[in-house]
Amino acid sequence: MTAPSEQLEYQGQVLQQLVAGVKADQWDNPTPCAKWSVKDLVGHVVGGGTMFAASFRGDTPQEGDPSDLLGDDPAGAVAKVFADFASAADSDGAMDRDIVLPFATLPAQVALDVAKFDLLVHAWDLAHSTGQSFDPPAEVVEN
Repeated sequence: MTAPSEQLEYQGQVLQQLVAGVKADQWDNPTPCAKWSVKDLVGHVVGGGTMFAASFRGDTPQEGDPSDLLGDDPAGAVAKVFADFASAADSDGAMDRDIVLPFATLPAQVALDVAKFDLLVHAWDLAHSTGQSFDPPAEVVEN
């Protein structure tokens, strides 16, 4: 079985690259996500990653404004949250428990699959909103 961190690897790498490619004047650009700017979208990704990491550790996710998590280094915030999420998902027993999320309680692999899909869609959203290229490999899209 593939380690959870390996299942998240593509999404983490591509989102870090896309966030690093956002130009200073693009943070307020609209996205395909209704009412979200590029900054809101990236905040959602970081906030969601923080929530999933806490849930995979068996902790209760904290509420808060996701845009506050970006600081002055959004790409660094994305890298940090992916490292935390991957570590939490790889931790002993994480994949054996039910993952409690605000919208459902799911088996760990299902929760990881939800996260992978959400991150892939948001990578497209971000690329589309900032004029960057996004062409995920077929095996990532199929899984």
